[in-house]
Amino acid sequence: MIRLGLILAVVISGPLLAEDDGGLHADLTIGFGAVIDNDIDLTGMPASAQHGAASVQFLMSSKTRTEKVELRFDGDVIGHAHKRSEAELEYGRKTKSSQFAVNVFGQKHPARAAYAIGRGLGASGGFDLAPSQTESRIFGGDIALVSGIERPIGFDLSYGVRRRKSFGPSATRSTRQFARIETVFRFSELTKARLYLGDEQLRTSGSTAVLQRQRAAGVGVTHKLSKVTEVDADFGWSTVRQVNARPSVTNSGLEWLLKMTRRQRNGSVFTIASSEQIKAGPLRRLRFGLVDSALDRSLRLTVGVAKPANTTPDLTMSLEFAADMASTQITTLASRDFIASDETGESRIATKLAVGLVRKVGARGTMDVSVGYFKTNRTSVTPERSAGHFRTSYHHALRRDWGVVAGVERRVRRDATTGRVGSNSGFVTFEHKFSGGL
Repeated sequence: MIRLGLILAVVISGPLLAEDDGGLHADLTIGFGAVIDNDIDLTGMPASAQHGAASVQFLMSSKTRTEKVELRFDGDVIGHAHKRSEAELEYGRKTKSSQFAVNVFGQKHPARAAYAIGRGLGASGGFDLAPSQTESRIFGGDIALVSGIERPIGFDLSYGVRRRKSFGPSATRSTRQFARIETVFRFSELTKARLYLGDEQLRTSGSTAVLQRQRAAGVGVTHKLSKVTEVDADFGWSTVRQVNARPSVTNSGLEWLLKMTRRQRNGSVFTIASSEQIKAGPLRRLRFGLVDSALDRSLRLTVGVAKPANTTPDLTMSLEFAADMASTQITTLASRDFIASDETGESRIATKLAVGLVRKVGARGTMDVSVGYFKTNRTSVTPERSAGHFRTSYHHALRRDWGVVAGVERRVRRDATTGRVGSNSGFVTFEHKFSGGL
C-alpha cells in the first residue's frame, strides 16, 4: 500500500513594488503525495518501493527604495529516512555612495538520494550533482561592503565562510574562509586605481586532512580608452602554502590580469589574459567572451585555454543562456573549467551541464523539463566522478487554489568505487494554495 505523506509548501514572495513602497505578499500551499522508486539509495541493488512524500517551499521578500530582505526555505521528505532542506536569508541596503549585503545559508542533504518533489512551477536551474556517499550539512555566509561610490576614495570589503560536515565511514569536516579588502582611488572619470589584499584558508579534518592558506596583494588600474573601450590591469604577488604536507608545499609568484572590454549596443565583448597561483603552481589562462542581453533573453559566452604548471593545456568554456518568451522559459548552463576542491584543496577540471525548460500548456497547465550532468576529473586523492539527472513534471491547476503535480525522474551516478548505478522514479503531489499580503 502506498503510504501518503502530507506536503506543506509555503511560499511567501514579494511582488515588484513601487520604489517608494514596502510590503509583503504571502502564498501558502498545502498538499500530499507519494513516490515510487526502484533504487532510492542508489546502491546498485534495485528494489521497488513506495514512499510518502512531503515538500516545503518558503520565499519571503520585502523591497523598498534602499533596502531588500529575502528569506527562502526549501525542503523535501521521502518516507522516513530521506530529508533534504535548504534555507537562505539575504539582506541588502543601497544608497548613492554605499552598498551593503549579507547572506546566511544552510543545507542538509541525505546520503545518496537527492530529490526535488513538487517544484514543477519554478524554472529549472543549475544542478550540482557531485555524488555523495554520506549525509552532508553545509553552512555559510557572505558579507560585502562598498563605500565611497563615485567619490575620490572608496573601499570594498568582503568576507565569506563555508563549513561542510559529512557523516558515515568517510566522515570529514572542512572550513573554507576567504576575505578581501580593496581601496579605490578615482583620479578622473576615465581612470581609477586600486590596492588589494586577499586571504583564503581551507582546513579539512578526516581521512584526508588538509590545512592550506593563500595570501595575495597587488595593485590595479582601470582606464577608459574611449566611450566604448575599457582596459583593466592587475599585478600582484600570491603565496599558496599547504602546512600539513610532509614536506610542506609552498608556491609563490607573480599574479597578473589584463582585460580589454568593448561595449556594444546590447552587451560587450572582452579578452582576458591572466596568471594565478594555485596549489600545483601557476595557472595561466587566455579567454575570449561576449555578453548579449535584451528584454527577453540574455547570453554570456566565454571560451579559452588554461595551462597549469607542468601539464598540457586544457580547453575551458562557459555558456549561460536564458530566454523568457510569452509561454516558454529556457535556462542553459554549460561549463568546463577548474574548480577548487573542499576535500583536497587541489584544483581540478569540472564539467557541468544544466538545461531547463518551462512551458505553459493551455490555460491551466505547466510543463517543466530539466537535464543535468556533473563530472570531476581524478586527483591524487579522489577518483573521477560523474552524475546525471533527467526530470520532467506537469503541473495542472484543478481550480483557482488547487493543483496537481506529476512527473518522472532518472538519476545516474558513476565513480571508481561503486561503478555505475541508477534509479527510476515517479511521483504525484496535490496542493492547495492560500494567498494574502500586507
